[in-house]
Amino acid sequence: MNKSVFFIIAALILTVSTTFIIPAESDNSEVVKELYNAGGAALNKREYDKARDLFIKAISYNDKLPEVHAKLGDAYMALKEDELGCESYKKCVEIINNMENLSNEILKLFEDSKGKIKKFRMVEDKISALKDDFAVKLMAIGRTAMDNNDLILSSDIFTLVLRLNIDNTEASENIEKIAAELEKEGKDNPSVEEPELARAFYSDGVTLFKQSKYNEALIKFDKAISYQFDSPQILAILGDCHVKLKNNTKAIKNYRLALKCLQQKNNRSKEDDDIFSRVSGELEKIDARQKDFIKAKNDYVSKALSAVNDCLSKKYQRVAYSTIKQVNLLDPANKKAAEYLAKIDPKITQVMQADVTTKKDEWERKGTVKRLFNGKDLTGWKCSPGAWSIKNGLLEAKLLPAMGPQVMLWESAAPENYIVTVKFTPGKQVEAKLPTELGCIYNYDEGQDYFFWGFVRYHVMASGLNTLEFIVKDRKYHLILNNELIYKDNTSSYNYPKMGLYIKNLNATFSSVTLQELK
Repeated sequence: MNKSVFFIIAALILTVSTTFIIPAESDNSEVVKELYNAGGAALNKREYDKARDLFIKAISYNDKLPEVHAKLGDAYMALKEDELGCESYKKCVEIINNMENLSNEILKLFEDSKGKIKKFRMVEDKISALKDDFAVKLMAIGRTAMDNNDLILSSDIFTLVLRLNIDNTEASENIEKIAAELEKEGKDNPSVEEPELARAFYSDGVTLFKQSKYNEALIKFDKAISYQFDSPQILAILGDCHVKLKNNTKAIKNYRLALKCLQQKNNRSKEDDDIFSRVSGELEKIDARQKDFIKAKNDYVSKALSAVNDCLSKKYQRVAYSTIKQVNLLDPANKKAAEYLAKIDPKITQVMQADVTTKKDEWERKGTVKRLFNGKDLTGWKCSPGAWSIKNGLLEAKLLPAMGPQVMLWESAAPENYIVTVKFTPGKQVEAKLPTELGCIYNYDEGQDYFFWGFVRYHVMASGLNTLEFIVKDRKYHLILNNELIYKDNTSSYNYPKMGLYIKNLNATFSSVTLQELK
């Protein structure tokens, strides 16, 4: 027998003029009802400030009533506070997402609220498309750098891609490969440094370099770096030597190593800054990939900041804040981004910093993104026969009317904290009148055959490709569908960690299932 950890929210509001339904366990039901009715009356009289305050007061007593949030959204929109209105409509949608046995009135409220945030969504989608296009350009540059053994640049690029999009498995796998190559190269370094010997060989090399004896100088500099392998000064002149010998690939590698060493220094001297400036200039002359990277980055930052300016003019401060955070990943010292950030209400900044969708990008990750579905077979998974299969590289769930909920359990141990990202396309409901769900398992008691899960229902799924992010952190789980928060801070009192997929009354195809551990 299976158990659900979800509570049924039975809070349904019909209209201001009809019955106001409140959960029986609510101690403040009469107060909430009076506040709601008074807010509706104020809204009808166009007393929008008063209506807003009354709805906010009602929500302070009970924040699980979708109709109150929808009416608060109406009040905000009337006050020309579009973003706050959209946030209220989103909250209404979020609450309905968690409800079962939806009435026609609630379904209509759901569709109405989604329609009212459509204009706002267009702005978000435009900014999201900017980021996605930038990530595609970065991946192309990163692949070229990797193919040319430019490991440092390619690692930096793929790391940035992961910060923009944590479920990019190609970037994650490439970082892992690069790390292995860099570790292999590092084994050639001596276990004990000899700075005095390094200085002696460096001095001899400089003398030969000034005499234009570059091959001989190179031998001295190679010897010097073998005794002090993290010296920016030696790495920089090694790069200079390779430039003179028309070996730009090796020159670029040494210049990058020099910059990396300088970036890792806590207190740089004036000499360090001079080396950094000079090496950066030399790289610009010979490094086409770096130029492509900088051009793509600058182009994205320019377009993103233009979008921020547009958002601020429309009072879309939350979207502006999220976009500024993306820009800061690329250019922490960007003055224009700092100016825009200063224009955002500090209260909104605090709310955004606490939001799960923001936390998702800020949580520290451990290891790489792992593919749990290989596109060939069900290796690593345990499931009931008949419901799950592989077709054309996709995982298919095909349920028959007689079948109950179906699960697939990942056989390996689940980390304590993790993010599972599932990309799926829903098919047809098996039986139209039965609840339809898809989600992830996070606890499984094998002895009692109980599993615990988080899921989304059919009416909130997109008809095409969906991205479901299931986040388990400190024995709480969060669920995000297509960047929409569905569940937040749901706590489990059970401790049988297990990772798996769950589906009920639905046929679907899965193109990707990935796992990344959190610290």
